[in-house]
Amino acid sequence: MRYNQRSHVSEGSSDPRRHRSHSSKGLFLQAGHAIMMKSAFTIRKAVIGDAETVSRLTRELFAELGHMPPINDLNQSVAFCKDILENDKYVVLLAVDSKGLVTGILTLNEGISIYAGGRFGVIGEFCVLPTMRSKGLGKALLEKAKEFSQSKGWKRIEVTPPSKEKHFRTYAFYTREGFREIGPRLKYEEEPR
Repeated sequence: MRYNQRSHVSEGSSDPRRHRSHSSKGLFLQAGHAIMMKSAFTIRKAVIGDAETVSRLTRELFAELGHMPPINDLNQSVAFCKDILENDKYVVLLAVDSKGLVTGILTLNEGISIYAGGRFGVIGEFCVLPTMRSKGLGKALLEKAKEFSQSKGWKRIEVTPPSKEKHFRTYAFYTREGFREIGPRLKYEEEPR
């Protein structure tokens, strides 16, 4: 499939490629709108056969952000990706160029809370190949995430982008796409035993 006006999800596998992360303050989006595309590419849902691609892309994402991957061993990481790709509350969207190379990734999972009025989507990882940035690819991935969110009956999508100060363009992308600030997020991690 090629995209001229609107993205669609299809099944298959691809090769990993470099990317960009969009992961300090939480934002959310009320379910959304249509888009126009600037170049030809495919947006498809990742399948278990894509586990290595997903693992490599997310590992590169962590490296770009200066973070250690949560699972250092590649084989264990691939096994973990296979596990989560089987979960119907988790979806990985891959953007593939006309040559079959993965040029972007967006992961989306289900959250639930009283403050959100029930179930909602959470973007975990969102990365676009540097040469594909500002060409509509991130917008197409996000549009497909909105469509998936609507199909699940979620009323909002949340994301934790990098800081405004360090990654102004990323933050501006989210606000341009209808996200608004709802506050910072913190995390607590158990120490390894």
